[in-house]
Amino acid sequence: MSLLDAPINTEHPESGPQCPEGKMAGLHRLLALLALALGTVAVSVPRRPRMLTYDISPCVCTVDVQHNMDIDCSQVESEDQLAQVFSSNIPFPKFNKLLIEGNPHLTVLRNGDLGPASFQIIEMTSGVLEEVQDGALSGVKNVNSIGVEGNGITTVVPGIFSDLPHLRYLYLFSNRLSEIPAGAIEFNGNGFLFLDQNNISKIAVGAITEDVFGAFLSAGATLEIDDNPLGCGCEIAWLVTNSAYMSLISPGASCYDGELLANLDPTIYEDFC
Repeated sequence: MSLLDAPINTEHPESGPQCPEGKMAGLHRLLALLALALGTVAVSVPRRPRMLTYDISPCVCTVDVQHNMDIDCSQVESEDQLAQVFSSNIPFPKFNKLLIEGNPHLTVLRNGDLGPASFQIIEMTSGVLEEVQDGALSGVKNVNSIGVEGNGITTVVPGIFSDLPHLRYLYLFSNRLSEIPAGAIEFNGNGFLFLDQNNISKIAVGAITEDVFGAFLSAGATLEIDDNPLGCGCEIAWLVTNSAYMSLISPGASCYDGELLANLDPTIYEDFC
């Protein structure tokens, strides 16, 4: 006899169908399952985004639910090992970020080390990096931000940070740079350049072009060059005598003797240089 065939209590119709003895336990189980099912439907519990992780040893990839894929190669032990990672069969070479932080082994980023991979952000920070070779970044045309601060970089190869049409942020502070040669850095539009805490004494006249300075000015940005012993002879006349350029210089920028660039008299440079 089914639940529908059970006799009706006519004295107390509100009590509904009466279950024969022996089937009550089964009904209780059914009702419990029904309540659980209804509870599952009625309550929607937000889930944390699940991260898809996999290894490209010793690098680690993470992909979030927005399909932003980052790769952390902080544990690589040599330039050859880094090159091997990116020359391997990576199914999806389009990355959001490359992170190499605090690495004690990598001293140079060589041309070809990043293989066919592309990145929006490159962070190689707080390590022992001394050189970024010419062509090392030629394959990352989509890069928006490059951070190589906190290393031991001594020179910037002319053109190394040029021909990167989407580059907007370049962090070179806390290195060992002594000069910025002409043609070293270019921005295609407004950008932010951080050179503070180096050992820069000379910025070549063509090192940062007028087009770039104009872009900085229109964006209201500044060139961070504090804590560098700049030579303040005629080599910086092109800068001091241009008020638009000077408006882009961080207020703490100073000569080797501590005098602030902002306090230099441009008329002296106009008369004697």
